[in-house]
Amino acid sequence: MLKKTYTIFFYLFFAFLPLQLDVFLFGSNVYDSGFFNPYLNHFLYLSDIMLILGFVFFGLEILFSHDLVVFKKFSFGDKNIFYFFCLLLFSFLISLFFSVNLMNSIFYILRFCEFFAVYLFVVNDVIDIKKVLIVFCSVMFVEAIIGISQYVLQESLGLRFFGEPVVNSTILGVAKVDFMDMKFLRSYGTFPHPNIFAGYLVFAIFSMMQFFKNSPKISSFFISIFLLALFLTFSRTGFVAFIVGFSVFSLFVLNKLDKFKLLKRVFFVVIGAAFLLFILKAFPLFIDRINSVYDLSLQYRIIYLVIGFAIFFHNPFGVGVGNFTDVMQNFSLLKLSPWEIQPVHNIFVLVLSEVGIIGFMVLVSFLVYLFIYSFKKKNPFFISICFMLLILGSFDHYLFTLYQGQALFWLSICALYPFKNSLSDIGFLPSN
Repeated sequence: MLKKTYTIFFYLFFAFLPLQLDVFLFGSNVYDSGFFNPYLNHFLYLSDIMLILGFVFFGLEILFSHDLVVFKKFSFGDKNIFYFFCLLLFSFLISLFFSVNLMNSIFYILRFCEFFAVYLFVVNDVIDIKKVLIVFCSVMFVEAIIGISQYVLQESLGLRFFGEPVVNSTILGVAKVDFMDMKFLRSYGTFPHPNIFAGYLVFAIFSMMQFFKNSPKISSFFISIFLLALFLTFSRTGFVAFIVGFSVFSLFVLNKLDKFKLLKRVFFVVIGAAFLLFILKAFPLFIDRINSVYDLSLQYRIIYLVIGFAIFFHNPFGVGVGNFTDVMQNFSLLKLSPWEIQPVHNIFVLVLSEVGIIGFMVLVSFLVYLFIYSFKKKNPFFISICFMLLILGSFDHYLFTLYQGQALFWLSICALYPFKNSLSDIGFLPSN
């Protein structure tokens, strides 16, 4: 009974990750303009509560079972990955001695430990990652429908009880696409920003391609809906991550598949999504968005990069994890408005400025190891996810700075580890 209970809570944790259902814990003051800094404010999410309850019932089962077999079989998973996580945690702890906002850094470290514990539960088979991905893809299908509906209506659907943000094309600070003197709302789902929504959709697409290949009609339909929702986020980073990951996946499986069946499936998915884009009249906006490389967002990204390197050169051991936005004004030549206070859109520069050279070297070494390991195993899903993390992390910050982004990073790592200590027996070919 206890096992069934904690299992349900663990799966609810993954199901509720996209929802912004939370209560405020502590943080910085709100600006006079009404904006607040989400990177210095912290919340307790509904998914956190589900995870805590899962841990509690798991502990109760151990307490009352009088069976220590769980400890005898305990595994750290791949030892190198475990060591990298420990080194990264160690670099975070060292940065506490240089932190400009100690409480903020401590909370970021606690988040790291929370997701690290989830990873250990996955590699010890307490949580079945395949079932997790079934739950995840089902939830993301609903999210995709919400996102598509938001674009059609050009406003939120009123699903505040699901954590949907209040958005429309006229609200200041809401992500929009400019086209012919008009503004169009980008799809949010229930996420804090369309870019995060896009990252989740890319991961959902790769998950459907890998783990639901035995149901081609269902997976093709789901992927079509995910792809349409991805387009409507107008996230260039998300789209590039999808294109690169899909290309890598195709290179590995192309010579193993029935070419006609593959082309027919790809044709159905792409044409279906494109047809719906035309119906929604979003195709011109999407093309214009892709072509407008040198826009304001790029200028801000360059400014943030300059600030990030300036912080590092003045603080080689970092300013403490999570504290980039707390000090960035001190290293900016321009007076930043409240909505311009954002972390550098590159997790490598972010870690370099917050944690210092030690954390930076650990992070780079970790990703290099993931790539080497994935190519050794020749698993296309594994490699696609590695490219996804690299691209998302190179052009955005949310994998390390926001709760839903951190969850996506760890979920990706967990999904790369579905078979105990080896990936060599993971099949990737669709059934004929």
